[in-house]
Amino acid sequence: NTNPRGITQNGTYFWTTDNGANDFVYKYWMNGTYTQDRINLTLENNLNSVPTGITQNGTYFWIIDTVDDEVYQYWMNGTYTTFSFDTAGSGNVNNQGITQNNTYIWVGDVVDLEAYQYWMNGTYTNFSFDTERSGNSNPQGIAQNGTYFWIVDATDAEVYQYNMFSSEIFYIRTDNDGSTASANPATVNFTILPNNGYAVLFN
Repeated sequence: NTNPRGITQNGTYFWTTDNGANDFVYKYWMNGTYTQDRINLTLENNLNSVPTGITQNGTYFWIIDTVDDEVYQYWMNGTYTTFSFDTAGSGNVNNQGITQNNTYIWVGDVVDLEAYQYWMNGTYTNFSFDTERSGNSNPQGIAQNGTYFWIVDATDAEVYQYNMFSSEIFYIRTDNDGSTASANPATVNFTILPNNGYAVLFN
């Protein structure tokens, strides 16, 4: 796993995508020990050639391919379900991060700096939100816990938090030194303890 990109977990295992020469998904115990189990995406459907973002719900994986602007669905054992959906039709042609909550799937676009929302069947809901307005100019990974999104910015090395239920997305930027910065339409008290540059997220 020499070029890890996306990551997802279920409390027992975590999986990471490798979009280097192998196009594998590697499975690890939560303590980081490799289980010796991996999914060869090339063998499964020979379509997902540059896997990046990955998410799962205990039944399926959804894995982004940034070359053909598709999200591919797999069973948890790695078998391709034959279902995928296109993101380019909604304007999302540089997809990277992905997350889901069993109602919607959100996919980030690193060029137009938007997070796009889709129904679980891949239909675009016609809703997206802008990340550039909050200063997030290179959105990569995305995660959520039903209340907030967290989206990393690969340029300024920050994690930005967004309210999932605000009609105007509210964000808090979490800095590595433990400080915070917030923006309209609201201000709340929120503190992230220093953690050597890593974002530690719990849900």
